[in-house]
Amino acid sequence: MAQVIAGHHISREEYLQGELASEIRHDYITIQPLQTYILAETDRLFLTLHRRDGADFRREILSGADAVLELPEVGIAISLAELYRDVG
Repeated sequence: MAQVIAGHHISREEYLQGELASEIRHDYITIQPLQTYILAETDRLFLTLHRRDGADFRREILSGADAVLELPEVGIAISLAELYRDVG
């Protein structure tokens, strides 16, 4: 059974995944030292980053082989092509 949320049809499974992601996101943002957390797609070169910006987090999207994931807090810069090299 599909539900309509904000004008989009989503399945019950997608809705529950969204609810779980929301709960997980809430848990992560309460970790004070956390600067960035990353959600990685497994079927395409696509990352969603949540970076601490003061008391809030801002979202960044990276996609495609030429995109570069930069994590200055740990001194890493890597292309998505390299990051996903052995995936799939």
